[in-house]
Amino acid sequence: MRQAVVLGMFLAVVLVSPGPSAAPPQPIAALAPVEVWAAGFANLVGIAVDDEGAVFVSDHHARKLVRIAPTGQRSIVASALDRPAGLALDPQGRVVVAEQHGNRVVRLEKNGQRTTLVTGVRRPRWVAVAEDGAGYISAPRLTRHAEPDVEDVDDAEPQMILVWRDGQFRVFADGLRAVQGLAVADDALYVATRGRRHEPIARGIIYRVPILAAGVPGVPTAFGPGDRAERPTGLALDRLGALWIATPELHAGGTTTKDSIAKLHLDGTA
Repeated sequence: MRQAVVLGMFLAVVLVSPGPSAAPPQPIAALAPVEVWAAGFANLVGIAVDDEGAVFVSDHHARKLVRIAPTGQRSIVASALDRPAGLALDPQGRVVVAEQHGNRVVRLEKNGQRTTLVTGVRRPRWVAVAEDGAGYISAPRLTRHAEPDVEDVDDAEPQMILVWRDGQFRVFADGLRAVQGLAVADDALYVATRGRRHEPIARGIIYRVPILAAGVPGVPTAFGPGDRAERPTGLALDRLGALWIATPELHAGGTTTKDSIAKLHLDGTA
């Protein structure tokens, strides 16, 4: 399964494999030391890794999309974006990015041109693309006509997940609190949230939403230990199906760890 993710900068440190010119790989142990893969950005939001190990990151404030080669060399693949946020790679390896202030989702073609996939959606932020080409985006559903005069509206309630296919989009899930990450597998969509509307606000919950026949959503269920991760931000699925999350505070094994990365196995254990 292709690894395409949207998550904070420090997940790049863990999930990116060094290129051939890098130092020989070292055994990985729990709480192993990490290295800084790239730094000096203004405000990173989204990240995606292609099959060759190249890393794409969206610099929200700098309004650009940067490619980091396996050698560490950087190149700007898109600029003057309207506050780029979450991004993903489609089955053809093209970058799909949510322009949060542009109220649209665009795809970067191999020749550098941009194709608008979704427009007219308020403040799309996170995006994930399935192997069959279906795309999922998160956006706040504002309950008033005037948009709040704030930089970001991630905590506006409720929030929804849209799915698009063949130029059409529809609501896939609704009534979510503070969506902060999406990841999609063959049979389910994973959503990092702080719970659902009309329920007590949670520290952090990851929902698994089954994808049924014809792309119809199933009943969302909590995945992994509930309320263990404070405000989980960014999700990634590895090739074996384990789910990775970034969190400013993790409660596991009777201890609390700050600024952590947690791995949720298939059985939900962390």
